[in-house]
Amino acid sequence: MWDKLPPEERRKHIQARLTPGRVLLLHCDFTTPPKDKFLVLVAVEPEPLFFVINSEVSEFIRRRNHLMQCQVEIGHEEHSFLRHHSFVDCTTAHRIALRDIYEQIERDIGRLKDEASQQIREQIVAAVKFAKTLSAKHKTEILSALVWSR
Repeated sequence: MWDKLPPEERRKHIQARLTPGRVLLLHCDFTTPPKDKFLVLVAVEPEPLFFVINSEVSEFIRRRNHLMQCQVEIGHEEHSFLRHHSFVDCTTAHRIALRDIYEQIERDIGRLKDEASQQIREQIVAAVKFAKTLSAKHKTEILSALVWSR
């Protein structure tokens, strides 16, 4: 069915679902090596901003309490797209161009996942408020988007 939709209908479908708190599976060039990662959309304007979902917390982060407090545990029981407990890393926000997001999702609608639960979004908001590694600009964008979307 997805393949039969005209491009403008696909775009409308995607746009309606690009909301703060949505999880996407996108190919990320900013990882080493580049690979597909689950990401939480935390702000849409002016360009989409994401936090990465990791299956483990790195030793570097675990040894630093101020970074560890910005890791939000996300369970696979309430998030069916995950295979095991994971962590939303709220220490670093990543911008991905909207055209790149559309391009990946138009090729595979399965990259568009469910939304993170309300509880997870609230924990992300708390982590963002605490984070010392995020710029004031990113904090404002994220808090405006996630608090507004409640």
